[in-house]
Amino acid sequence: MQDHGKHFLMGLVGTVQGRLGWADDETRKLVPEIENIVREANWLESMDFDTIHYVMRFGAETESKIYCRRNRKYQELEVASQVSMQDLHDVFLDREKLRVFLCAELSRVFQYLEKKYKLPSLQALQSYLGMQQNA
Repeated sequence: MQDHGKHFLMGLVGTVQGRLGWADDETRKLVPEIENIVREANWLESMDFDTIHYVMRFGAETESKIYCRRNRKYQELEVASQVSMQDLHDVFLDREKLRVFLCAELSRVFQYLEKKYKLPSLQALQSYLGMQQNA
């Protein structure tokens, strides 16, 4: 495991001009809980990577494809998805709607990872993300 000792890292990046609003603040609230759930479930114990390094991109349009690449040097699975900057701007000043927006994409990404890498279903994470969307 890397020196950071984390199983889940997340970043945000804009690929087109635009403001991220409170997206960074809301992400900082979500990531520690996601990290705890992944760690406590030993979710990655059977994998040849011990960290998921996820980047949510904000671009011209939403893309359905989720990109994954193993970084063997750092034992990380690098993951990225792209959502529309315009969709973000529709919610970025309303923290509640923003949290729902972010959690919906996180849920989609984690479901994809479960299927692609035959990981066990992480019900605690899906429940947490669902609760955040319904809060």
